[in-house]
Amino acid sequence: MKIGVSSYSFSRLVRSGELQQKDGVAKAGEMGFDVLEFSSIAVPEGRTLVDSAAELREEAARVGVPITHYTVGADLLKGSGGDLQAEIERLKAEVDVAEILGSPAMRHDASGGAGRTITPAQRASTRRTREGVNGTWSPSMTRPSRNCSRPIRTASSSIASPEPVPTWLPGS
Repeated sequence: MKIGVSSYSFSRLVRSGELQQKDGVAKAGEMGFDVLEFSSIAVPEGRTLVDSAAELREEAARVGVPITHYTVGADLLKGSGGDLQAEIERLKAEVDVAEILGSPAMRHDASGGAGRTITPAQRASTRRTREGVNGTWSPSMTRPSRNCSRPIRTASSSIASPEPVPTWLPGS
């Protein structure tokens, strides 16, 4: 069995400026973790998400701690200003980021819930609680978008449902 840590564990230090997210990869190795999950990527000013993901993958390879999961927020009900197709395209771009990271698996939310407004802080808190209690997800295979050379295992979950549900993207 391999023991891993989520980048979220270092998020307070990253937000405060005490640690760069890239340094969290090395810290995970120093602490003895075998694998790493990225729960979104903190993109430094003047950089792109793609550049940051490539840098994180290089650092993970350098310290010998592979990135095994990539987790992002999503809302297929109200995300991207209520434009479902735009939210699907955004998620496809995140699948590309998962490949850049070298991650064989990705998880995203399905929705923050119908008919209610949930702040980003509430969403993050609920996601952490649910993952801590549930601790499992059901993978499905999603055809890679644009530039992916291999399938990325994906799963989605929602605040309304304690159980993650397999991802299905219309038109994919």
